[in-house]
Amino acid sequence: MRQFFLRSILFLVWSIDICIAQTKIDLTELSLEELMNIKVTLASKKVESLSEIAAAMTVITQDDIRRSGATSLPEVLRMVPGIQVAHIDANKWAVSARGFNGKYANKLLVLIDGRSIYSPLFSGVFWEVQNVLLEDIERIEVIRGPGASIWGANAVNGIINVITKHAADTQRGLLVVGGGSWEKGFINSRYGCKIGEDFYYRIYSKYYKRGPFVDLAGNTAADQSRGLQGGFRIDWNISGIHDITVLGNINHVRFGQTFSIPSLDEPYFNEFDAESKFVEGYILGRWKVPFSYQTDMELQLIFDRNEMKDEIGTGNVSNFYADFQHRFQLGRLQEIVWGLGYRYSSDWYKNTFVLTLVPNHRNFQLFSAFIQDEFSFCCNRLTFALGSKFEHNDYTGFEMQPNFRVMWKPDTRNRLWGAVSHAIRTPSRVEYYCQLNTTVILPDDPRNFLSLPFLPSVFGNQDYQSETLLAYELGYRFILSDHFSLDVATFFNRYRNLRSVIIDPEQNIQLSIPLIIPVTPRNDTYGKSYGVELAANWWPFDWWRLYGWYSYLKIKLTNENMMYDIINIQKDHDEANPEHQFQIQSTIELNKRIELFSSIRYTDAIPFMNIGKYFMFDACLSWKLNSYLRLSIVGRNLIDHRHREFQPEFLHVTATQIISRVYGSVVWTF
Repeated sequence: MRQFFLRSILFLVWSIDICIAQTKIDLTELSLEELMNIKVTLASKKVESLSEIAAAMTVITQDDIRRSGATSLPEVLRMVPGIQVAHIDANKWAVSARGFNGKYANKLLVLIDGRSIYSPLFSGVFWEVQNVLLEDIERIEVIRGPGASIWGANAVNGIINVITKHAADTQRGLLVVGGGSWEKGFINSRYGCKIGEDFYYRIYSKYYKRGPFVDLAGNTAADQSRGLQGGFRIDWNISGIHDITVLGNINHVRFGQTFSIPSLDEPYFNEFDAESKFVEGYILGRWKVPFSYQTDMELQLIFDRNEMKDEIGTGNVSNFYADFQHRFQLGRLQEIVWGLGYRYSSDWYKNTFVLTLVPNHRNFQLFSAFIQDEFSFCCNRLTFALGSKFEHNDYTGFEMQPNFRVMWKPDTRNRLWGAVSHAIRTPSRVEYYCQLNTTVILPDDPRNFLSLPFLPSVFGNQDYQSETLLAYELGYRFILSDHFSLDVATFFNRYRNLRSVIIDPEQNIQLSIPLIIPVTPRNDTYGKSYGVELAANWWPFDWWRLYGWYSYLKIKLTNENMMYDIINIQKDHDEANPEHQFQIQSTIELNKRIELFSSIRYTDAIPFMNIGKYFMFDACLSWKLNSYLRLSIVGRNLIDHRHREFQPEFLHVTATQIISRVYGSVVWTF
C-alpha cells in the first residue's frame, strides 16, 4: 500500500508537470542579469555583485528554499554544485565541499550570520543541531574553494554563510504547520513588529519531530529525533548612521542512534540504542557605521555555549568572539578591507572509556588579523585582489594564509577569473589531548595485520601540525542570452600534512586479548585533488525555469607510513568520495498561484563504503490560496524505495537507509 501511494504521488507530479508545460504564463521574478547582480558579502567581507566575485560561488535565495519544500539546512545545500550532502542516518549528515566528507568533515567553514558553528573540540559541524528557521533566511552564500585569507583557519575547501533577514523584512506574523510519513510534525512561528521610526524586532520558535529510517535489514531503526528552539532579532538604526543588530537563540535537540562501543571482552562490541541531548545558546551583537559609500566600519561580539550528553560522554564548550573590520577606498581604483579578531574558548569534558581528554578542561585563545587590497585597471575591466590572514593559535603558533585573485571582464556578459590560495586546517582539541577507543579490529578485517583481534587506542599528539592546502583555481561565467547562463569552475589542490593514524613506537603494546596497540595521529599524508564544476540556468519559456549542475572530483593521496596506518589506509581517502554528481531542477508555474518544483539528482558510487550509485527524485507542489495562505505537498526520494548514502567514521553509530517520504505543510501569514 505504501509503495502504491508513493507511485501515485509520483505519477500525479509528472502529470501536472506535463499539463503545466502546455500553458505559457510569466514566471520570472528576476532576469538572468538581475540574478548575477545579487549582492553578496562572503567573498571579501564587503557588499558586491555575484558577477564580480573571482571565486566559485553560488547563492541560494529564499525563493529557492521555499520552492524546494526543504525542512532542514543540509537539504537546502543539496542544490549547490560541488557540495556533497549525504544522510548518515535519519538525523545525522555528512556535508563537505570538494571531497573529504564525513560527520566530522573538517575542511568546510560554516557560518550563520557571520557566527562560526565549526567545533573547536572535534572539528567539523554538528548538522543535526543546526535547525535554522528556513523562512527567516534571506540567502545562503556558498564558496567552493579556499577563503582563508578573509575568514581564517578551516576555510580550506569551502565556506557557507547563512544570512537571515533584517527584522524590518519580517513584520507581522507567520505560522507554518505540517507533517507526514517521516516529518511527524513541525510548527514554526514568528512575529515581527516596529517600535518608533527605526527600531524593528522579531521573535520566533520552531518545533519538529522526525521519525526513524530503516537499518540494512529493513527493520525500523532507533534514529528518530525532535527539537525545540526559540530566539529573537533586533535591528535598530540610530540617527540614520549607526546600525545595531542583536540576535539571540536557544536550541534543545534530542536524537536517537544505535551505538556500537568497543569492549575488551568477547564479542568485543556492545551494541545498544540510546538518546543524545544537545543544548545550544548564543547572543550576537553587531554595530555597523557606513560613513559613506567609500568607507564603513563594523564591530561584532558573540558569545555562545553548547552542552552535549550521550553514551560517549558529557561536555560543554563556551566561545567568545570579537571581530572588527574597516573598509575604505584609496582613489577611484583601489579599495582596502582590513580587520582584527579574537576568540576565547573554554571546554570541559566528562571522560569515558571511548573518549578521554587529558586534561578534561582547557582554555584556548586565537588572535587574528587580515588585510585585502583590491585594485582595478582598464576602466574596471581588469581587477586584482591580494590579501592574507594572519593568526596565532595555542596549538601551532603563528600561521599565514595568503591569497591572490584576478578577474577579467571583456564585456558585460563574460567573466574570466583565476586564483592561487593557501589555507590551513588547525588541529582540534581531540587530536592534541585525547585517548580514543572506537573499535576492535577483528582478524577478518582487511586492516588487521595480525591473526588476533586488537584495539587501536589513539593517543593525542601535541606535535601535530596544521594541515595545509595550496589551491589553483580557474573559472569562467557568462550570460549567453536572456535565457541561458553558464558558470564553469576548475581547480587543482595540493595537500600537505594530512592526518594519518599510525602505530606509536613510544607507547607500550598491552599484551592481552584483544591486544591494545597505541596509535597516534601524524601528518604523514599528502597528495592532490582536481576537478570541474558546471552550473547552468536555462529558461526555455518565460513560465519554465531549469537549473542544472555537474561536478567531477578526483583525489589521489599518499601516506608515507601506509603499512602502519591501521585506521586511515590510503583508499579511505581515494575511494571515499563520489567522483561524479549532477542535479537537474525544474520550476514551473501554472499561474501566479500554483507552482511545481522537481529535482532529480545523481550521486556516484563510494567504493570504500560499499555504497552504490543512486538517483533521487524530489518534488514540491505548492498552491497559494491567497496573499495569506499557502499549501504545499512534498515528496522525497520518490523513485527509490530505500538506499544508503554514507557511513559514520571514528565513533561507531549504525548507519541507516534513506527511505521514501511524503509530507505536507500550511503557511499562514497574518
